Amino acid sequence: MPLKPARQANSRLSSVLKPAEREQLFEVMLLDVLSALQEVGRIGGILAVTRCPLARRHLRRAGAHLLDDPDRRGLNAAVSRAASALETQGVPGFLTVPGDIPGVSPLEIDRVAQSIKGFAGLTLVPAADGQGTNCLAMSPPKLLPPLFGPGSVDAHTRAAAGQNIEVRLVALPGFGFDVDTPEDLRQVHQHPRARQTASFLDSIGFAEHYTRLGQDVGSDFAAIG
Repeated sequence: MPLKPARQANSRLSSVLKPAEREQLFEVMLLDVLSALQEVGRIGGILAVTRCPLARRHLRRAGAHLLDDPDRRGLNAAVSRAASALETQGVPGFLTVPGDIPGVSPLEIDRVAQSIKGFAGLTLVPAADGQGTNCLAMSPPKLLPPLFGPGSVDAHTRAAAGQNIEVRLVALPGFGFDVDTPEDLRQVHQHPRARQTASFLDSIGFAEHYTRLGQDVGSDFAAIG
């Protein structure tokens, strides 16, 4: 799990959530993801790369192993750091799990873990837009360098093809649903596993606030017209 500091997370939601609320959202989404991970029996453990004190506290309680992120050079560097550590320890493979996919289920995580068991290859779970990579699973851990970013599904696929590495694409609704935009927040309740995230949004009256915000914006446009 590569995790940025809570204070830097969810910046794209600044139009609908206050800074303290964005930190709380970071926390409850992480708790939902950790809950799913702890119910998976076929993974050897959780390794997180983060400097965030809030995240590290919850990760320790979940029994996760922690790596610092001293350089803070971004997602690809964090995943590469973890992959190097795992390969040094003789771990046969790994999968990445973002902290902003509160709807992910244990069955989905297990399915990805099983997909790289017993074969040297790459499994990708695309984001809902089909362009981004929400999960990268590899065996062995340093099979390919991670290429997260815009169009990363194609980037990973091309890199694998260049080395004749088998690629499996697996579409999973919970894994594919990452919370980036206000509209994503409206869809959280469609994912049964996102319990703590949904409860938090209810506690701050997000649905009502977002509806009013949309109405206000609509009124402004009407006035300008």
